[in-house]
Amino acid sequence: MDEPTNHLDSSGRQRLYDWVEKYRSTLLVVSHDRTLLNLLPEICELEKHQINYYGGNYEFYKEQKTLMQEALQQRIEEKEKALRIARKVARETAERRDKQNVRGEKSNIKKGVPRIVLNALQGKSEKSTSKLTGVHQEKAEKLTNERNQLRGSLSPTAALKTDFNSSSLHTGKILVTAKEINFSYHSNSINNDILTNDEINSSDTGYHPNPNSNDIQENSISKQQLWQAPVSFQLKSGDRFRIEGANGSGKTTLLKLITGQLQPQEGTLTRTDFSYVYLNQEYSIIDDRNSILEQAYAFNSRNLPEHEIKIILHRYLFPASEWDKSCRKLSGGEKMRLAFCCLMISNNTPDMFILDEPTNNLDIQSIEIITATIKNYAGTVIAISHDNYFIQEIGVEQCILLS
Repeated sequence: MDEPTNHLDSSGRQRLYDWVEKYRSTLLVVSHDRTLLNLLPEICELEKHQINYYGGNYEFYKEQKTLMQEALQQRIEEKEKALRIARKVARETAERRDKQNVRGEKSNIKKGVPRIVLNALQGKSEKSTSKLTGVHQEKAEKLTNERNQLRGSLSPTAALKTDFNSSSLHTGKILVTAKEINFSYHSNSINNDILTNDEINSSDTGYHPNPNSNDIQENSISKQQLWQAPVSFQLKSGDRFRIEGANGSGKTTLLKLITGQLQPQEGTLTRTDFSYVYLNQEYSIIDDRNSILEQAYAFNSRNLPEHEIKIILHRYLFPASEWDKSCRKLSGGEKMRLAFCCLMISNNTPDMFILDEPTNNLDIQSIEIITATIKNYAGTVIAISHDNYFIQEIGVEQCILLS
């Protein structure tokens, strides 16, 4: 099975999990679904030049991987310590040798040693010093290479840390209050609009009558309520909500109501002003027409100097060799990293992160990066995700269940 849970809702995933637990024949699964991987007794991790085998489920793999990374980090620190000592010894040796040469030269001059002999002694001394310096440089270069090789083996999640500032809103401030709200699409468009993952920044309501037709009359169009039971909730600053429901249950529509792009047709919804960043599985915050560097500059609202932007790009694992790469060619994980990179460049810490199936197209390392970022973020989070493992790790506390 190749990524079997990517587009399944929670009930579909649970049926698959139940089937896997009961299945007794050989099963080969390619997946980044950590709940599914926890049901499997063996894990093989594919890396650039090798396959690593782990004799346990995902939790076992994660524990072993953590131990390996900690041991690797310790070896890096040991190499850096040895490198510092080697450089210090080389510096002190050179200084001591220079002082000895100066004292020796002064002593020889006082003794009246001929100039031709002094020059020969000086040449011999410089040759000896150069040889000693070369030995120390060779040792330092060897340690530097060993340290860099170890760093190359370190997981990107260990090197990449994204720390957003806290939201400017005080914790507990009421942002949205919904009382018995509902919404309806015209029946001739409901299947298209509810089942598609609408872009959150669109103001489109989903109703598209044919402009060439005179047959559509307002009083003849039937309407259908989106939710069987009206929805009520209160969202406060600092809350972590999950919007849960089957595919086509109107989760994206509810996001549009929360952000003020749609108005409820039943009930009341009041909201205060707040800033938010919307991240979906396509990471549409990224403009595919841009190169990586152009995308970074598009978010440079603070007019940071060029070298600072390039430092931030490096921090998010985008070396200079990739800056001209088209955003259209980026993987899901690369787009996710670039999205956070752009937010850091603009210093845009939102009051709220809205996550709409953000882990669907990510590998496990990228999932760990976004998980750590959202987990450490001190602000409001609304998440639509069928990935229960992700939901638990980012600390979601409340749920809005749509039927």
